Amino acid sequence: MPERLTVASAIASPELTTYELRWRDEPIQFRPLRPDDRTRLFEYFQGLSAETRYLYHPHPFTEEYAERLCAQNGAEQTVRMIALREHEASSPALAYVILDFGLSAEDMQRYRGYDVQLERPICRIGPSVSDACRGRGLGTVLMEALGRIALRFGCTRIILLGGVFTINERAIGFYQKVGFRKMGRYGIEEGPESWDMMKELRPSPCLEAAP
Repeated sequence: MPERLTVASAIASPELTTYELRWRDEPIQFRPLRPDDRTRLFEYFQGLSAETRYLYHPHPFTEEYAERLCAQNGAEQTVRMIALREHEASSPALAYVILDFGLSAEDMQRYRGYDVQLERPICRIGPSVSDACRGRGLGTVLMEALGRIALRFGCTRIILLGGVFTINERAIGFYQKVGFRKMGRYGIEEGPESWDMMKELRPSPCLEAAP
C-alpha cells in the first residue's frame, strides 16, 4: 500500500502529486504550484471575470499575493495546484485549486449542527476554472483527481472551503453532479449566504502520478 501523503511530502516531492490527465482528448498536467509560477498565477487571476472573482473569493488576486502563494506553497497545511496544457511549456493556467488539510473550529461547529462530526484527516477544497474553460468538463476531470489525491492523504471526506454562495446555482449544480450534497446554510457579513457541501469518498485504485 502506498505511504500516506502529507503536505510536507507533497511539497518536498511534487512528483507525488503531479498528474497527467486527459481533457477533451488533450493531455493536461495537474501539479503543485512552484515558486516560478508567480507570473502565470497572476495572469490567471487577471483573466478571471469580475463575477468569477466575486463568487470564488478565497483571497486577494494581486500580483503580490500570487507571488506569496507560489513562494509559500505548503504553509498552513495547504497545497495549491494548477492545471496546464501539457504540450505548452509557457501555457496559461487552466485552473487553480486549493487543497486545505486543516480543520477550523467554525467548520466543526457548523457541521455538528448538521449532525456530522468532522475530524482529521479531512480535505477542504477551493477549486476554480478559468472563464474560458467553464462548462467544458475540466472541473469534472479535476474533481476525479482531487478525490483520489484526498484518499492518498487518508481523507474519507471532502468539504468545500468556505462553502459555495447560495446564489451560485451553476456551481451548486456542478458539485451535486460530482457527488457533493448540501449540508446546511450559513451566513457571513462579507457576502450572501453559503451552502456547506460535503462528499464522502470511497477507496479506489490510485491515480498514477507522472514519473
